[in-house]
Amino acid sequence: MTRAHRILPDTAGPAPTRSAAAPSMGTGALGRAASQEAPELSAEIADPDLPGEPRRDDEPRDLNLSLRRGWRRTCPACGGGPLYDGYLTVRETCPACAERLDLHRADDLPTWMTILVVGHVVTVVMLSVWETWDPPIWVHWTLWPPMALLMSLWLLPRFKGMVVGLQWAKRMAGFAPRRKD
Repeated sequence: MTRAHRILPDTAGPAPTRSAAAPSMGTGALGRAASQEAPELSAEIADPDLPGEPRRDDEPRDLNLSLRRGWRRTCPACGGGPLYDGYLTVRETCPACAERLDLHRADDLPTWMTILVVGHVVTVVMLSVWETWDPPIWVHWTLWPPMALLMSLWLLPRFKGMVVGLQWAKRMAGFAPRRKD
């Protein structure tokens, strides 16, 4: 399920609806040009899943859903497009719904979360193995560093995706709605 988010011109009358006769602007070059030419921007965004009913930009966003989508490393808005261009490089926009994703401020939180989880898991497992079997030190040197490295590499993009999803759902950082001046 994808959404084509478009900003509609502000009108004095009732909210504009999408009719069968009116072509959809989509997210292509024509759609971007038409939305950039709009004199004023409205908080209403057309939602193709609900024809004729524009979605308000100030509607509540589902936090649990956006966190799950972030964990899966997909767009927090639609869940259809990938969140990353590379290992940790967040895409500028979602290819499925055109939602801006580069507005996040994840900073050090994903790294902190990764260190916290990996440190606790590796420490508990290492101490349990030591107390249960008392292996020689070389076993510890060969088991725990690779385990910590692999867990860190696996968890870091997922935690970063969750932070981006949290910021999107709560309209934090750059995801806050723009004010009309």
